[in-house]
Amino acid sequence: MKHLFLLLFLSTSLMAQAPSPKASLGIDFFHGTWEEVQAKAAEEDKFIMVDGFTTWCGPCRKMSSITFKDERVGRFFNKHFINYKLDMEKGEGPSFRKKYNIRGYPTVIFFASTASEKGRFSGYRNPLQFLVEGRKIVADKAKITELTTEYEAGNRRPEFLYEYLQMLQYGGKKSAHVAKEYLRVVPKEEYRSAENMELTFDALGDINSPFYELYDADRAFYEEAYGKENFHMYLRDIGVSHFLEAEKNGDEALFQRSEALLQSLEFKGKDLLLFKIKMRYTDKNEDWETYRQTAIDYLENNVVRDVAMLNNIAWNFLTNVKSKDRYEYAEKWARKSTQLKSEYHNNDTLAHALYELDRKEEAKVVALKAIELGRKARTNYAGTTELLKKIEAK
Repeated sequence: MKHLFLLLFLSTSLMAQAPSPKASLGIDFFHGTWEEVQAKAAEEDKFIMVDGFTTWCGPCRKMSSITFKDERVGRFFNKHFINYKLDMEKGEGPSFRKKYNIRGYPTVIFFASTASEKGRFSGYRNPLQFLVEGRKIVADKAKITELTTEYEAGNRRPEFLYEYLQMLQYGGKKSAHVAKEYLRVVPKEEYRSAENMELTFDALGDINSPFYELYDADRAFYEEAYGKENFHMYLRDIGVSHFLEAEKNGDEALFQRSEALLQSLEFKGKDLLLFKIKMRYTDKNEDWETYRQTAIDYLENNVVRDVAMLNNIAWNFLTNVKSKDRYEYAEKWARKSTQLKSEYHNNDTLAHALYELDRKEEAKVVALKAIELGRKARTNYAGTTELLKKIEAK
């Protein structure tokens, strides 16, 4: 069975300056020893964020010059964390690196106020991505449970609803029902306040939230406030997450909304991303006529260098698409795949396509090559052996 190509959706190295509606203030880092950091976190009942860096690390410098200087990042992390930079090659750094098994830079580790590790990541994160990482830590399950109990008991005070919404959104929980309650008690003239803009911004992950409708009706305002380029990248990631949810649940309406959101944005590689999600969705739902037309429209008008993707589409044309021209297209795309990188799977696909086109001698040559490549790669090539028997029997 042919392996499916993987979608390379999300980048962790976005280059543009982060969205921020105000002048950059950034993170306030604590200066002292690791022991003093722990004591301060315990005293203030805050989480700890440790930036494990080196002076020669490019992504580390980028985090410091862009992400850590962002105003929204600073406001969030200064409120919830004791923030600490630690050079992994100086002072306490080497022992810390060994104790916490740090192998790449930057590595950011989050700790509870008790100094127990809560999570970590390595590599660059832009401001929006870094906020997402921090919010995962702050969204304490016990706190959400406590607030949920209070909400169910009837608390509808605006300040309570605001806190509850924030915590739900930090934790990636559905919050549309609470958002509706909040917007009922907040005057419309306050929707554009800094606090409510942040609620709207954070709610965009829930396409059913009424805050999403607020953004959609006032899109230009948010693009100007947060910076269009990175804001669109942020929405791109949200659109992809909606697609993955739609794919998992077979939700056609959500798929269409995610596709429409992505289509409305401006970002590098948009057409290819839209093509990939359409192909993946129609493949899973066995909508082979839409799959066929989508493949032809894109592959015949764009240069594609994804070896596995070309081979996977060619194989689906052979085995699932029902049209008179399916073998011609399968042969064309499988051959392109082999020209980019000759492997067992794409040679096997090409051999099958040539056989269906009644080009038996060519099919035999390619099948033998596929078997040779399969042996070298220690891949199961039984399917090609069966094809070769059929070719030689005629």
